[in-house]
This record gives sequence, structure tokens and C-alpha cells, in this order.
Amino acid sequence: MVAAVLIFVAAALISGPLFFRNRVVTVPCPSRNQCAIVLPGPLFRDSEFRTAYHVLWATLGTFLPLVILLGTSCGLVMVLYRSRTAGIASPDRYPCTRVTATVTAVVITYLVLVCPSTLTKVRIH
Repeated sequence: MVAAVLIFVAAALISGPLFFRNRVVTVPCPSRNQCAIVLPGPLFRDSEFRTAYHVLWATLGTFLPLVILLGTSCGLVMVLYRSRTAGIASPDRYPCTRVTATVTAVVITYLVLVCPSTLTKVRIH
């Protein structure tokens, strides 16, 4: 429970600046009365802040969870393999191949769906 609260607080702190990423400004237009223009917010106008934020986002929001996911998944697969080879778990009651396939699918799904989107956001100038 404590870990879930800490993760929620960390995610809120990391995502907080995104609420100030852009601002909308209305200006007079020749064809209409008003036009809306989206401009960078005060924080994201600074290129150093923007770069640091994107690196922090990629590190804490994508790559650290990926490392944790890979580490715990490998640990789970190793424990299942050892229990099966030691004869502790019956292959009929605890199908290790299904668990291994599920863990592998979770890691691959994370790699395919999350990592590319983060890499497109990280632009180090």
C-alpha cells in the first residue's frame, strides 16, 4: 500500500509540469474576430528545463519501470524454473510455460507500446 501511494505521488510530481506545458493566447485575425494560438508555457520556453524534464520523464517514467519490470520478471521466471526442476511444483498444477509466456508478453508489450513514445519525446540539444 505504501509503495502504491509513493508511486502515485511520484507520478503526480513528474506529470505536474505538463499542465503548464502550453498556454492559449487569443489574437485578432483578419478573417475572424479572434484566433487562438498555442504557445509554450513559461517553464517549457526554457530549453534547459525542457531538456532536463524530458530526460527525467524518460528515466523515471519509462526506463526505470522497464528495468524493474525486467528484473522482477526474470526473478519470477527463475523461481518458477527452480521450483519445477527441484520437483516442488507439479507441472500439471503450476504450468510454468503459461506464466513465462505471460511475463514475456507483458515485457514485450511495454517495450513496444511505451518505449518508442518516450524516445520520440527525448530531444537532447
